[in-house]
Amino acid sequence: MEQKGFAHKETITAPIAPPINLGAHNGTTHLKLEVHRAEQQTWNRSDDAGTLKAIGIANAVKEGVSQNKENQQILAQATVEANNDKIEQLEKQQEAQLLHAVLMTQQPQQSPVYRTQQWQQSKHQQTKSIDLKVEKEDMVATINKEEKATSAMENMAYE
Repeated sequence: MEQKGFAHKETITAPIAPPINLGAHNGTTHLKLEVHRAEQQTWNRSDDAGTLKAIGIANAVKEGVSQNKENQQILAQATVEANNDKIEQLEKQQEAQLLHAVLMTQQPQQSPVYRTQQWQQSKHQQTKSIDLKVEKEDMVATINKEEKATSAMENMAYE
């Protein structure tokens, strides 16, 4: 294998030098160089603009993501607060029910015999009122019969 020297590496890695003879200031070579520079600057500007636009889009996306995270945190906080309020309401309701149950156990309970007596009394009162109605109807019917009989006797007496 041949060893290549330092000179060989220098030719490979040496920077490309611009042309030495650019021609006169208004020469064709110089104009070509100016046109090339203008095109390059235009491309660089468009690349920069594209890069800036891409950076702007990336920043907008990043801002949107952070806003979305903030919205989610706010929504989660509101949900937690609503759930806490609901839990407090349920606890108060449960305490009220428990207090009601305790009060009900402390009150003397009516015995089934007392309830039966109450039922019998109410039935007796109902039957009594029905009996009174029947008696009243019977009395009215009797009075009507007597009046008819009296009026019939009076009619016979007049005839």
